[in-house]
Amino acid sequence: MTARPESQPRRIVVVDDNELDRQLAVRSAADQTGLIWVDSVSMQAAPAAIAAGERPALVMLSCSMRTGGFELLRWIRTHETLWELPVIVAVEANDPTEATHAYREGANGVVRKPIDPGEGPELWRRIVDYWIRLNVGN
Repeated sequence: MTARPESQPRRIVVVDDNELDRQLAVRSAADQTGLIWVDSVSMQAAPAAIAAGERPALVMLSCSMRTGGFELLRWIRTHETLWELPVIVAVEANDPTEATHAYREGANGVVRKPIDPGEGPELWRRIVDYWIRLNVGN
């Protein structure tokens, strides 16, 4: 793997069918330096957005049994060039089985939704800081 210059922008794809949740994640994950840019898409548009253009450095995916998020996670994990993408999954807090299911499907990390709007920006900033800036395998 070739080292990426620190000044080259990193792409994050936020996948959520809830527009307000996408906006919160985008505002929280984007930074002012231009070193991170965020694509925000619905579940239906996600495969094309993830596979097109610059390979994402991180996918933040809202998952539940009813939205198709786990199917998207399986698609990423079986894709010939995307299988090793870091994927952070947000699951419904009232369903304790979803977190276990997300890890079994290959999630790198799991957070519970709903995320308090007051705490959301700090949570997303920490996730981005770790997966984009600190993680040496990415």
